[in-house]
Amino acid sequence: MARNPHEATAQAGGKRGYSGGTHGAYGGGGGGNAPHLRRKTTFPKTNKTVTTGGASPFGYTRTPKGRTTTGGITGGNWKKHAEFSNYLKMMGLRDYHQLAGLDFKTNFPTLPNWAAKGLGYGYQGVTEGLRSLNPFGNNFGDFSGAFDTALEEGGLNALGIDQYTTGSPLETKYLETKKRYDTLAHGGLIDLYRYGGFI
Repeated sequence: MARNPHEATAQAGGKRGYSGGTHGAYGGGGGGNAPHLRRKTTFPKTNKTVTTGGASPFGYTRTPKGRTTTGGITGGNWKKHAEFSNYLKMMGLRDYHQLAGLDFKTNFPTLPNWAAKGLGYGYQGVTEGLRSLNPFGNNFGDFSGAFDTALEEGGLNALGIDQYTTGSPLETKYLETKKRYDTLAHGGLIDLYRYGGFI
């Protein structure tokens, strides 16, 4: 009596088309052990619009990739303010600090007053602090005096900042002084000599 081939397959623990659970015993299973390749799914890129409270006042603020800002503080404005401030100092004007504060605000008009004043106090604090650490200077070790001087001069800078676009006598004097300054030659060795290194 002929043996049923299905019975033999069942005894071997497989199914029709399989041998011992593997494909290919009867050729009907195909490449059962062949790895299945997954198709990579791609999604279209979209440009995300980000709404902020306005442009940063600082020209070198880091922003997320793909986003740009306009305006703010730039190296050119810093250079112009430094040169004019040194010119004011060289002229020995009594209200030098107020005029320098007004010039800072003029160069950075979009910077809020509180931020401009904070930078003024910070600058004076660093300047006077370094002087108190200079062993060859007259103020060496006078940390209390350095602090008091920084507060006083930072306050004078703040007074000048508050005079921006007010039409005050200080602003009038500033505009006249700036006009005379702008008629002078600038650049190269002239600025190196006149401003002590601000080229």
